[in-house]
Amino acid sequence: MSLLLNDDILYYLRGHIDINDYDKMKNVSIKHRTLFDLKPLVFYKLYDTLLNIRGSSVDIILNIVDNNIRKKYKFKKNKTIIKKLLNYSNYITICINNNNIFIIEYLIAILYNTSKRKYENLKNIITELYDNDKIYYGDIGDFCASLTIITKYFKNNIDYYYNENLELLYKLNLSILLFINVKKFSTDADNIINTQRESCINLFNMQNTKLDEYFEIINQGVYADKQYFKKNYIDNIVNLMKKLYISPIDI
Repeated sequence: MSLLLNDDILYYLRGHIDINDYDKMKNVSIKHRTLFDLKPLVFYKLYDTLLNIRGSSVDIILNIVDNNIRKKYKFKKNKTIIKKLLNYSNYITICINNNNIFIIEYLIAILYNTSKRKYENLKNIITELYDNDKIYYGDIGDFCASLTIITKYFKNNIDYYYNENLELLYKLNLSILLFINVKKFSTDADNIINTQRESCINLFNMQNTKLDEYFEIINQGVYADKQYFKKNYIDNIVNLMKKLYISPIDI
């Protein structure tokens, strides 16, 4: 039997061949075509497996995610989104390896739709995340890596000095993304074990404080420009925010 047809050898090769050579390997035989086909990994979002292939990178995976989102919403590529996110590649690697890439997917979808003020899309994205009961975050360490990406993007990458209203909209939408994820994390009792309880309580108390601050900002009329901010969208956000407080009974 040919050495190259031995399954053990093939699986060994798959882990040591550069991702850029996979197309060449697919042409060797039918078995090779199946083994070195990356489409199933992309289709089923097995990004942790994809990342561990030699020559793969966070950049490659972010571009796959970006491409899927642009196809869904029919947007042209905005290279600055990936460029900015790559500053946090260490945290994104943690997300990928712990199957929390969905947070990055929601983040990129929100960034694209906020840039074009697609309020209906934004409402659907936020509602879908809030209603998604199949999300699993892992322990608080993995979860905080995901939150760090959003908070750092919030602090460092949305200074739109030329358009104050656009900057306000970005900040509102990224804050809601954070609030929803923290709220959903708080409802998973398995995550709040004794060794993590104090850290969780601090995080949840901070969430409640920030929600209070946002209600005060909204009540001050910061989002009152109806020509820029859709009233029904802001009303929807306000109604959702009321559900995102974390009471002691949740902890």
